[in-house]
Amino acid sequence: MALLLMDGFDCYADIAEFRESPWTTHGGESGLTINTTGGVNGGGCMSLSSISNYGFHRALSYGYSYSETDVPSQTYTFQAWVYIDTFGGSPDIALQFLTGIDEIAQVYFNPTGQVQVSTFNHTTVTNHGYNDAFTVDTWHFLEFQILTSSTSATADGTYEIRVDGTTVDSGSSLNIHYGTSIVQPMDAIRLTGGDQSLVYWDDVVVMDGTGADANLNDFTGPRYIDTINVEADGGTVDWTRNTGSNDWEMVDDTANAADDDTTYVYSNTVAQETRFNLAAPSNTDDEVHALQIRARLKKSDAGDRTVRGLINVAGGTEETTYHTFGPTTEYLWYDLGVRETNDTGGTAWDVAEVTNTEIGIEIVS
Repeated sequence: MALLLMDGFDCYADIAEFRESPWTTHGGESGLTINTTGGVNGGGCMSLSSISNYGFHRALSYGYSYSETDVPSQTYTFQAWVYIDTFGGSPDIALQFLTGIDEIAQVYFNPTGQVQVSTFNHTTVTNHGYNDAFTVDTWHFLEFQILTSSTSATADGTYEIRVDGTTVDSGSSLNIHYGTSIVQPMDAIRLTGGDQSLVYWDDVVVMDGTGADANLNDFTGPRYIDTINVEADGGTVDWTRNTGSNDWEMVDDTANAADDDTTYVYSNTVAQETRFNLAAPSNTDDEVHALQIRARLKKSDAGDRTVRGLINVAGGTEETTYHTFGPTTEYLWYDLGVRETNDTGGTAWDVAEVTNTEIGIEIVS
């Protein structure tokens, strides 16, 4: 795994739908909203107003649990667009790297536009100096990377923080870890408003250092998440539509406006899959680093049922299936899977290949 998380906040109509995703709110919801048009490219974003401890939290694996596994010398990279409308308050935590509920490293926002990094040696905190980073009323691209220590007693960890592609602070020869005798992995992040008067977060990406492609495990400089819809039926449409003439029109809800039980496709037959073609990305000149599929679905009754997402590439001749899970009887947003290349041979994505891709879902049991 190299890409652990990507979310552009374009799917959610409000905080209620946001809570129906793998994200959870943290510390309360006063001042925490989904802005459906205020994102870096005009789509959705997360808005935090006049709060410090409230924010949102995201596990980075499907089987989220506190790990006792020794994972030394691991690189983690966070990227996101940040917009501060008005400075205010006092220095406070804006970003945390966590194992369970315990901190590994964190970034503070300062009311003058500076950032500060803190790293953790088990429970001992080292604060590093404030450095200029942000201006108001401007989207900035924040990147934060750490390398955890090789053992819990070894000072060989590092960190670096960049804004708009420029390094604003770094450190080396540090104990960076959580765990008394082992180095535990990062398995969650937490984002807040850093006690600024109004902060927007958009296009959040988290990576580890295990991938072969530097675009998916290292600094890249500014990039975006483009949320695209389906626009045609794929090569297999075994599920049944509840109305209308085309299956894809039952699931092409516009961003931030899912109609749930009004239009949908359904099946109760094991091994049935249904697939859809994707629309073209909005900017055909950009490189494509990865493709993630998401779906909003539920079971119609309380019986057992499992499903999995799938992606077909190379003209439908290569199919990848992803983790199997059991939906609930309420609609939720699910991350179904990520594909980092457009074929199993490792060829990089391009826009034409994205539009030739079919995404879908299959009943497993």
